Formats: sequence, structure tokens, C-alpha cells
Amino acid sequence: GAFLGNPIGGALSDRTISRHGRRRPWIVVGALATAGGLALLAYSHSILWLAVGWFVVQFFGNVLFAAHAAVQPDFIPVNQRGATQSILGLTSPIFLLGGTYFLGRVEEFRVGYFPLIGLLLLMNLVFVLYYQEAPVRKEELPVFEWKDYLASFWFNPKKQPVFAKAWIAWLLIWTGST
Repeated sequence: GAFLGNPIGGALSDRTISRHGRRRPWIVVGALATAGGLALLAYSHSILWLAVGWFVVQFFGNVLFAAHAAVQPDFIPVNQRGATQSILGLTSPIFLLGGTYFLGRVEEFRVGYFPLIGLLLLMNLVFVLYYQEAPVRKEELPVFEWKDYLASFWFNPKKQPVFAKAWIAWLLIWTGST
């Protein structure tokens, strides 16, 4: 789910034109669907529904993540993006560990999902209400071409060794975390 949700969510949020902006609709869809997936996980009584819930959480959680991640380059100057991303990158492991700790301490684990769902919805609601997007005209949006889209997933590690090292570090961090 995450493997598909992130690139699809990123492509959609980059190319959406609506009166609500490019990012906001996908933040709303991602937050609501992720919350629904978490509720499904809380009440799953079979492996099938557990798997469906987990797929929904992974897919739409990554649609949500992609839309939020796209906000950074919209507003942060290029020379500040590394430091900003470093700070933001700390939030994922903190919330992963915090959520795991919290759910591990709740006697009835199903009940423990709902404060987390509420927090997810509240934080995204506040963001959506206060986030001001610059208007974008259709002519300004990149044209979608499958060839260019698929090529965007490749980089040359010899030409971009620093990026390659960072990519390998993130791969190892998230593989270990998972």
C-alpha cells in the first residue's frame, strides 16, 4: 500500500486543480481514509479484514504523507530544505514509538485507536483550515507523461553520490524500523 500510495498521492497532489488548492483535497482524503482504515483495524475479527485495514492505512496514510511533503518545497527556500526535512524527519519515529507505547499500555487495545484517530483528524483539520496555498493555473502545472513519471524514480548514484548515501541510510532506517 505504501509503495503505491506515496507516488500516486504525490502525482495527484502536484496536478490537482480545485477551488480548495492542490494539496488540501488530498490531505482531507488521506486523513479521512487513514482514520477509516485505523477504525477497521480496531474492529477486525479476521486476517482478511486486518490485511484490508492495514492496506488502507498504508495506502492512504502515504497519500496523506505525500501531500504534506509537497507543501515543504512550495514554501521553504532551497537552502533551508535540508535542515527543515531533518527536523520533520524526526517526527515519524517519535510518533511511531509514541503510538506503539500508547497502544501497548491500553488494556482494551481497540479503545486505544480512537484517541490516535482523533489526533490524526484534529491535526489535519487544523492544518487544512490554516494552510494557505498559492493559486495555481492549469497552464502552470506539469503535463503528466508516463515516461517522465517512471524516469523520476531513477537517479544515477555516480552523479549524485550524496543523494545515494542519504537514500541508502533512509532505506536502512525504515527497514530496521519496520
